[in-house]
Amino acid sequence: LKPAFWPEGNQCNNRRKKIWVFVAMPMIHEVSTKAGWGVKGMFRTEGVHAGACEWRFKKPKSEEWLPGSTPIPTAVVDEVDTAKEKIRAFFQKKFPNIKRGAAKPAPAMKTMKVMKKPAAKK
Repeated sequence: LKPAFWPEGNQCNNRRKKIWVFVAMPMIHEVSTKAGWGVKGMFRTEGVHAGACEWRFKKPKSEEWLPGSTPIPTAVVDEVDTAKEKIRAFFQKKFPNIKRGAAKPAPAMKTMKVMKKPAAKK
């Protein structure tokens, strides 16, 4: 798809280079529960969020994946948690060297003492 403002054919004088950007795509693993709920885990392998797992849910008899913030009915919470544990175990087995954790903070700079001048006497 081209934006509407791009000229057609030979009307465009400047040629654009195609730049390919490779993005660290998450690894995906899906598990279904006995109640019919689908649980999808997307595991980040690179970047700042390496080791993070993003969740998606699919209701029974539905094809649409819902965000991880979707409220899960209390009757199937245990099954969904079990499915999440299975997905975590799968990713731990497949990527044993990726650890989730905060990035190391930069070393703090040393602060110099501020020299105060003595107050002037009147």
